[in-house]
Order: sequence, then C-alpha cells, then structure tokens
Amino acid sequence: MPLPPLIGHERVKTRLAGAHASGKLPQALLLAGPRGVGKQRLALWLAQLIHCEAPGPLEEPCGECRSCRLVLSLQHPDVHWFVPVELGKRGGGGGIDADKQIELVADALAEEMAARREQPLYGPPAGLASHPVAAVRLLLRRLALTPAMGQRKVFIVGDAERLIPQLGTEVAANALLKALEEPPADSTIIITASDPNALLPTILSRVVPVRVARIADSDVTAFGQQALGITSKAELAQRVTAAEGCIGKLFATTGVRSGEWGGSGDQAARFLEAPWLFALGQVPFQARGGFTDMLDSLASRLRSEFQRGADTGKLVEAIAGQCEPAAARGRIGRGSAGDAAVMKLSHVDYTGRARMVDVGDKPLMDRTAVATGTIRMSPDAFRQVAEQAVAKGDVLAVSEVAGTLAAKRTAELIPLCHPLGLDHVEVEASLVESLPGVLVRARVRTVGRTGVEMEALTAVAVALLTVYDMVKAVDGSMVIGDVRLLEKQKAPHDD
Repeated sequence: MPLPPLIGHERVKTRLAGAHASGKLPQALLLAGPRGVGKQRLALWLAQLIHCEAPGPLEEPCGECRSCRLVLSLQHPDVHWFVPVELGKRGGGGGIDADKQIELVADALAEEMAARREQPLYGPPAGLASHPVAAVRLLLRRLALTPAMGQRKVFIVGDAERLIPQLGTEVAANALLKALEEPPADSTIIITASDPNALLPTILSRVVPVRVARIADSDVTAFGQQALGITSKAELAQRVTAAEGCIGKLFATTGVRSGEWGGSGDQAARFLEAPWLFALGQVPFQARGGFTDMLDSLASRLRSEFQRGADTGKLVEAIAGQCEPAAARGRIGRGSAGDAAVMKLSHVDYTGRARMVDVGDKPLMDRTAVATGTIRMSPDAFRQVAEQAVAKGDVLAVSEVAGTLAAKRTAELIPLCHPLGLDHVEVEASLVESLPGVLVRARVRTVGRTGVEMEALTAVAVALLTVYDMVKAVDGSMVIGDVRLLEKQKAPHDD
C-alpha cells in the first residue's frame, strides 16, 4: 500500500526543490516542526524528488517512474529510513556483540518498514523506542556503500530526539556526528525532530535547519476527506480543529498502529487532579515525552475552552496553582499556608517563558552588594601561590583583575541580567592558611534601578576560576566552594 500523498508545505517544498534543481541542496538537513506535521513524509518526498527519473516542470517528483514508485512503497534500495526501535524486546541488551546488535536493528527496521507498507498511517514511536548506537553503526555501514540504483543515497533519521532517550545516553548521537561531519559526496542525510533543543549542539551545528510549519485547515480537511474518507461534516470539522494544522493528529482516533496519538487525551485532567502522582508515574525513558504530551494536552484544552467562549482564566489559574512549588502552597515544611507566602519568579511570565524584568518604573537607588567564595588547594600549591612561584605569574593579582572584568560583563554571561554601569568594583583575593587556599571577596556599587548582587557573585566566581586555571598544573583537585552573597543594600539616591 503506497504512502498517502504529501498535503500542504508548498513553500518549503518550493525551497527544497529549488535548492535541488540548482545543485545547492545541503547534504545534511534538519526538518524541525510540531509533532505530526509531516516532517518524515516531507523527507520521503525529498528522497523521491532526488531519485525521480522525470521530474515535472515545477520540480515535483513525477510519481510514475520506477524510482518514485519504489520510494512511495518504501522499497527503494537507496533510501534508508531509520526510525526508533525497541531492541529490549529482541534481547538486544548488554552481553551481545556489536555485529549481532546491528543485525537485530536491521531486522527491527525491516519489520517496521513492512508494517508501514501495510498500514502507512502510523503513530509516534513507543515510549521505550530509541535510536540505539547499533542503528547509527548500521547507518554508517550503509553510508559507505555504492548506490544500488541511482546516483545518490538518502538517509532519513526520524524522531531524532530519540538518539538521546535520557540524559547521559549520548553515545548514539555522538556516533552520528561522524556521518554529519563529512558525509560521502553521493549521500544526503535528513533528520527530523519535534524538539531540536533535545539534540546535541554539535549535531545542530552540522545540519541546515528547515522549519516545517503547520499546514492550513483547508489542507487538513482535504486529507481527511481523501485519505481517511471522513464524510460527516461535523466530525471532520471537529477533528480538523483538534489537529491544529498537524495531519498526524487528524487520525488520532482512527485505527493507526501502535502509537501515542490517542494516549494523551486525558493528560491535562490527570495533571490538574494530581500533578505529583502524574510526575511520579512517568517511566524514566518516557518522562520527557510524557511531560510534553501533557503540555500539549493543556494547550489543546485551553484552545478548546477559548473557542467555546468559556472562561479560560479559571483554567489558567488552576494550572498556575498546580505548578506552584509545594512549599509555597503549605503542603510541605512547617508553618501554615499563610506563613508561606507565594513567591513569584520574576524572570518567568505566566506562560512559563523566561523574560527580562521591566525595571523602568523603579526609582534610582544607591545599590551595593558584597559576595565571597573560596578555593581549597594542597599545601604545596598554597606555598607556591604564596611565594609567587606559579609558572603563570602572580595568582592573586591576576584573579583580582579577572574578577573586576567579569563584574563589568555580567549581563553578557547571565542572560536575563540588566546591563549596568558600575560605579565601583573592588575584588580582593587573599591567602587563608587554615583552608589552605584563597578567599575572594568582591564589593560592587552602582546607582541604578536594580541590584548588583549578580555582578558581585560573578566577580567572585570568575576570580576563583582564574585561580584554578593558574594553579591547576600544581593541583588539579582544587575545590571551589561557598560562593555566596554576604550583603545587599540599597538607599535613596540624592542627586
């Protein structure tokens, strides 16, 4: 059964087709966009265009030649589609040699492609599915082969976030870097991701990003009528609204193969009723995806309430109330709820997005802050610092200069800090034999609308790091600690 037609995305298709026609199509692409918007189907369209034997006048694949038909039936020998798989079900755990794991991955991918040929409307991968390092090794092996039919090979890595199923498991992602750094001249690699920020920065730096936007409701409607055969106008309108420009969500309630499209309908209700039980109930491998699904469900519920003309303010208040720290609601710790005043995070708006605080209405004040910190070192390192015998020079003097410079550039280091004109910065680094080590004290003063505690803390931190850098050849096990704000004051400013 061939894949359903690619609906919408005319602008990005035109860009990709133009790049291909001019010979400027990047060898490594990242298709990024909302879940279910059709990123992998677009990648297959591009693979079809690359292999098409008779493209149309508008650089569209003809759909009739042998190569086009093979791509649409997922049988083209030069198009390699990698999707997340569950090796655990196949005994692919530890103790199996690498070659055997690669065979298991190849078998799993072959079975998945056969299933998708049988039922092209597929759901997202299961929660425990991932791209294991064996899958990337299989990709590297195939990357080294000569194309079997055409002039090029196309590799599609769908749901690339699953290269890192959880923090600390970046082996597969790092292995993919080898392919992205210097892909063979006859190969194109396309990775897709709903959350590009979940990818390694080193991967993002080696691909050309292409944003895949939501499609128009008219296109979603056409797909529902043509591909899904939905005839009821009321049902079609309801599902098109719920899809929010993502065709994948349109068939959430149809008979798709195992997936998650229909699994998060009550996520918002579950979270609002018992947020801590919801969080504790997440399987580790699924936690990030489950939380994202819950957020999507909350957003969907908000849109639904708004479209019905309901009071969305109450729902927003309920969400905000559940998201407040438990201690602020008096659920943990001692004292009454009245004693635990709700502390609002000033750098986060009501939607949870980071923001810089607007201090324009605050009065000018004389502001001062004092911070300290220490670095402990071995007796021998302490002696060399005291005797100025360190090869890099006078440790204390250099660290004081570094701290002063850092205080003046705090806003460049800490994203939401305000740039301030500092009136005075005093950094003092002194030897403390009882540590043994160095104590750094920074005092910062300005006339402004916001405090200078971050400038003082930054001065201390950078001064201590400078000490470490200069003395690490003598003692690589030094410990920086106790960086804290000692004093913060403000007083009316007299012009």
